[in-house]
Amino acid sequence: MGYLDEFRKRGTELRERASKAVSENSDKIDTGLNKAADAARRATKGKYDTQIGKATQRARDGLDKFGKEAGGPSGGPPSGTDGAGPGGGSGPTR
Repeated sequence: MGYLDEFRKRGTELRERASKAVSENSDKIDTGLNKAADAARRATKGKYDTQIGKATQRARDGLDKFGKEAGGPSGGPPSGTDGAGPGGGSGPTR
């Protein structure tokens, strides 16, 4: 087995392990995304709520896709939410 074959094998193994970790810990990852978004909103005093909401949703969508590759449940809230939770967040997101 050549160097490239070994690299591909390890790459596949690492991706599978990471995908499994994402699917198993989606609730913790979602909590971290919410905390980061809230901190960014506070730091910018709401000036960039729309951009923060979009970035948070894109991160969540990427994690959903990555977690589904492992065959596990997707992480994050349903599409169309900014992940701020009930009554959370500091403004509408689009």
